[in-house]
Amino acid sequence: MLKYTLKRLALLIPIVIAVSILVFLVIKMIPGDPVQIMFGKSANPEQVAYVRTLYGLDKPLVEQYFTWIGNLLKGDWGQSIQTGESVYGLVMERMPRTFALCICGILVALIISIPSGIACAKYHNKLTDLIITFFNLVFISVPGFWLGVIFMIVFAVKLKWLPTSGYVSISESFGGWLKCMILPTVTTAATFFASLSRLMRSSMLEVLQQDYIALARIKGNPERRVYYIHALRNSLIPLITNIGLQMGYLIGGVVVIEKVFSYPGLGLLLITSITRRDYPTIQGILLIIAILIVIINLITDLTYMLVDPKVRFGFGKSLA
Repeated sequence: MLKYTLKRLALLIPIVIAVSILVFLVIKMIPGDPVQIMFGKSANPEQVAYVRTLYGLDKPLVEQYFTWIGNLLKGDWGQSIQTGESVYGLVMERMPRTFALCICGILVALIISIPSGIACAKYHNKLTDLIITFFNLVFISVPGFWLGVIFMIVFAVKLKWLPTSGYVSISESFGGWLKCMILPTVTTAATFFASLSRLMRSSMLEVLQQDYIALARIKGNPERRVYYIHALRNSLIPLITNIGLQMGYLIGGVVVIEKVFSYPGLGLLLITSITRRDYPTIQGILLIIAILIVIINLITDLTYMLVDPKVRFGFGKSLA
């Protein structure tokens, strides 16, 4: 276990380097000159040249990359071209909000998907299974931003229960924070729980056909214990793996959801920065998101090993 963990941590270094190169090159492919956009059509050529020199945009790409990496290692993420604020400050201010939205969305999705998947397996090919499967297909088919608009119209515009947009810090008002979080969280969970529920259903059906489940029933264990004790743990293994694999998709979906609800997280900041061609801010956001996904995949692998002893022992033998 320890050897495998250290090996995976060592692999993070070349992965992060490759990701940083990719992020840097992708940003440079965005059409438009950020300095020209900053000053508008009536820009003074001398001012444009000065600002390009100030941000190092007049240097070769290789030199720009190593300057950027060197500054990152020193803790200097650069300054926003549009606002002049520290990129590090902008990212760190909004990252906890996006992180909270993702965590809340995942928790709500798990709370819905695990019981619904078990119910589908328990009542396989019966009315309960068909109804849950139907709704899962509906939520999988509808785009996340469209669900957000529907929820906004119903619960904010028509019923007036919740705000349509905005954000209140939890330190200012817990009730206000909760109201602002409900619609984005439910929308995030709605785009995620349906696929998890279907996966839970198929995994549960496969586990229920194993010999040790039949043995547990022969011993006289009640069905509730068979489902929730003997079958559930092994059924969660594919679910855990799938959550890690879909984190990139989830963060991408959160970007759109933040835009729909004007939620001031990394996603909304990223969209605004792309519109304004704010290269330093875009680079900082994409890099931190990529690193978070890499770390989440590592945590997923380690969790997978903890849940399944067979996998843990297999890694121990292979690394011995």
